[in-house]
Amino acid sequence: MFNAMRAFHHRNPCVIGTLAPGPYRTPFYGLICDGVHTHATAVAMAYHTHPEGAILVSDAISAMGDQHGPGTPTRLGTQSVEVGTKHAVIAGTNRLAGSVMKFDDGVRLFRNYTVCSQTEALEAASLHAAKFLNVHPRKGCLNLGSDADFIIVDDELNVLQTYIAGQLAWQRSINK
Repeated sequence: MFNAMRAFHHRNPCVIGTLAPGPYRTPFYGLICDGVHTHATAVAMAYHTHPEGAILVSDAISAMGDQHGPGTPTRLGTQSVEVGTKHAVIAGTNRLAGSVMKFDDGVRLFRNYTVCSQTEALEAASLHAAKFLNVHPRKGCLNLGSDADFIIVDDELNVLQTYIAGQLAWQRSINK
């Protein structure tokens, strides 16, 4: 939502107008919550207009987690990019190349922007995408018979453990 999209107009509401209540089916929509791609107010407006359709997505590129730090030049395919603290740009421009934030950082930003509950933020990060992809209830929930892919988070939504098919696949280092 909002990226490469025509602006809202009262006579032609375009894509944003589909979020409004009406006789038609309201859509699922993706939001990149990295503090760069979409302004906090726009995220909150979309979410509070149609919360059941919000799907959190990442625009993270391979430089995410790069140990070299902000300002380090790197490559994205054939493009030279400059890495910042939240995003990367095509070298020598201000054109976004992608995000370098971890997905759980985006979930926390989404929660801050929308003042939603932890449960609502996690639903936007998992359940809504599973419904959109028609893989719910096998994915996106912990019902009897589901695949048991889930995470354990702390009160600040930091990921502590990741389970795939009910088996521990990753655990946060105790030293972090």
